[in-house]
Amino acid sequence: EAGNYLKNRGLMGSTAKAFRVGFAEDKWDGLLNYLAGRGYRPEEAEKAGLAIKKTNSTLLTANSYYDRFRNRIMFPIADSAGRVVGFSGRIYEVEPRKDSHEVQPPTIAAKYINTPQTILYDKSKLLYAFDKAKQEIRKQNACVIVEGQMDALMAHQTGTKNAVAVSGTA
Repeated sequence: EAGNYLKNRGLMGSTAKAFRVGFAEDKWDGLLNYLAGRGYRPEEAEKAGLAIKKTNSTLLTANSYYDRFRNRIMFPIADSAGRVVGFSGRIYEVEPRKDSHEVQPPTIAAKYINTPQTILYDKSKLLYAFDKAKQEIRKQNACVIVEGQMDALMAHQTGTKNAVAVSGTA
């Protein structure tokens, strides 16, 4: 469904691949389990902004953790050297079937969830796609600033290679 959403928005697979667009599974511990299998502790995932510590819940034991990003299209945010330092996760709307008369419930989740402030990630100091756009910005001595990640992706896809996006209200 997420892939279809991106295709319906006009994003080509080659663009998604070039910008490493991905998907976070609809699991509370999918990433945590993946990271644990590679030797990372939940505390490290929390420090990186990938997990949230849950201290009081009837469903989770005290001091347990859960994935910050679930069931979202994932946009890696890189520093100027191209190193991923944060993420923005976007919900996607599934279009109702044309033959359906069901009323769709309103979306209650935040449209975007971003990595919180960390040692590596400061949204007020990073521009999405800057690592990809910086050479063209120098070449043209101009930068096109757009509102969101999809806007930046579509600009690059259509040839505006000096486009970058701000992160939220940064």
